[in-house]
Amino acid sequence: MVLLAFGACLTASFHFDDYALFNDPAVTSREGWRLLWRWEQTRPLTYFTFWINHAAGGAHAAGYHAVSLALHLAAVLLLFTTLRRRFPLKVALAAAVLFGIHPIQTEAVVYVYQRATLLAALLCVLTLRDWLASRHWRAVLWFGAALLAKQDCAAFPVFLALLELSERRAVRPWRPLVAMAAMAVAAGVRVMLVLREPASGAGAGSEFAWWTYLAAQGPVIWRYLRLLVIPWGFSVDPEILVPSLATAAAAWAGITAAAAVALRRFWGAREGFWLVGGLVLLLPSSSVFTADDLAADRRMYLPLIALAAAAALVAARVRWRYLAVAAAPGIFCQRRLYEAAWWGLSELLPLRRRLGEYARVLLTPPFAKEVRLFGFADFILRRYLEQLAELMTRLRGARWRLVRVLLPLSLL
Repeated sequence: MVLLAFGACLTASFHFDDYALFNDPAVTSREGWRLLWRWEQTRPLTYFTFWINHAAGGAHAAGYHAVSLALHLAAVLLLFTTLRRRFPLKVALAAAVLFGIHPIQTEAVVYVYQRATLLAALLCVLTLRDWLASRHWRAVLWFGAALLAKQDCAAFPVFLALLELSERRAVRPWRPLVAMAAMAVAAGVRVMLVLREPASGAGAGSEFAWWTYLAAQGPVIWRYLRLLVIPWGFSVDPEILVPSLATAAAAWAGITAAAAVALRRFWGAREGFWLVGGLVLLLPSSSVFTADDLAADRRMYLPLIALAAAAALVAARVRWRYLAVAAAPGIFCQRRLYEAAWWGLSELLPLRRRLGEYARVLLTPPFAKEVRLFGFADFILRRYLEQLAELMTRLRGARWRLVRVLLPLSLL
């Protein structure tokens, strides 16, 4: 299913910042692997994969897309095997499928430059797998590697601490978690020091102050959640405006309320924990660490590990037979709506055709000269306006017929 959803990327070209990779000596030079570990390089592990790509295949896009697709496929398979330790087969499979093929994953999978997101998430899944298997210090090593891929995973120790609290009502063992937290703080401080330049586009180099960015993230998070439920309206560069103070406060209050409701099903690693965990994983990129892009769908890649699990657990509780019976009246009314719309369009079609003919006679060269010569312009224009008035009258009638169908649909 993952290959069906994203396999076409193997024939795609590079996009946007992908081309900047070939201006970096750390990617294109033979000794580039040594340059990857310089201070200003904040994602050395990701750039090491770019260096391998270039050394193996040059600047051919297919090789870069193949590696990114392989990383995504590996993350999906590892997520399934990891969740299978805690969930029934159907729940683990549903979560992995949702994580693997949801359209919100497209930017992270297809955009080569964002491979850091894929690699960091894959290493975080490995961290979770070893943590659940009680190999805690090996999990610390995997998390350290994830930070070398991308620092957006910095909240993962908090996620693990919440998991321990949810399952055991105590945070144990705490020493590996403290080590992870220290590594995350060190990585974050280093990134902020590197990104002090005005042109960096993030941190101190962002065009937004931290409080402005924080205000915008409330509505942005609701947009992310809406895209998860209604996957329509995706954009690689969404137009996000800085909201008013009231809108920002209302959005963050709604997020806080949703988290508070989820806490009612927090214990025992139920769906409430996974929802709260997903929000926690989103916070490093959607709170106070600023960036020029107020919203980017790729930021949902890592949080979807938890949110997909929450969705699968909720779906497992739904009684689908009752849902199908409840949906039957809506399906009937929806059919009536389509019938009404079709009949309305068929009634309006002759009027629209006559309007088109009148407009063609008035405006196009084969007829315009004769119309002016014989004085037919006023007559044809009057007929055009009469037909237009009749069209508007029928449109209003069709609108009310649709309302009469939509009203029972809404009630049902």
